[in-house]
Amino acid sequence: MLARYFMMDTKRQRILTATIQLIDENGLQSTPMSAIAKRAGVAMGTIYHHFPSKEALVAELYQELTDKLGNYVLADYDAKAPVRTRLAQMVKNSIKFILLHPQEFMFWDQYAYSPYIKPLAKVDKSGWMKAMKQIFVDGQAQEILKPIDNEFLTKVVWGIISALVKGHIVGKIVLDEAALETAVSLCWDAIKR
Repeated sequence: MLARYFMMDTKRQRILTATIQLIDENGLQSTPMSAIAKRAGVAMGTIYHHFPSKEALVAELYQELTDKLGNYVLADYDAKAPVRTRLAQMVKNSIKFILLHPQEFMFWDQYAYSPYIKPLAKVDKSGWMKAMKQIFVDGQAQEILKPIDNEFLTKVVWGIISALVKGHIVGKIVLDEAALETAVSLCWDAIKR
């Protein structure tokens, strides 16, 4: 029974991997479930056994990637560190994760604001967005960060991270250790008082 469980899990993972690849290559609308099944090497029924619809497949893939990113970002996170140190940890870890998983990031970023992914699928199970917002709350309480809505601050910081990583992915910039420090400074300067 355990061997069958792992076999099913492997098939599920192949489906998720094929979905990322095909959506990256063709876009969501041009990626039918039949192409996903073919790329994953599974029968159509196997896909529908794991995911009742294409929307459910994409939503679950988005959630898994969100969890994976969040777990990586928080791996060495110190919630008691000074505000700027915590922000630096978040920014650097986010960029490092994305550099390790560029295809997953491009999928995730494309669908982060998509109406195709229902709000229920956008759950922060790892707590990384909560930790990010706590940085803003603490920084505002200490009067070192701008008194702006936390959602707005999140978008500003994430926008900088996203733009820099996309620049790296297409070969316009290099994100080495020095560039990570610059990224932290850019994010900090954008939100500090």
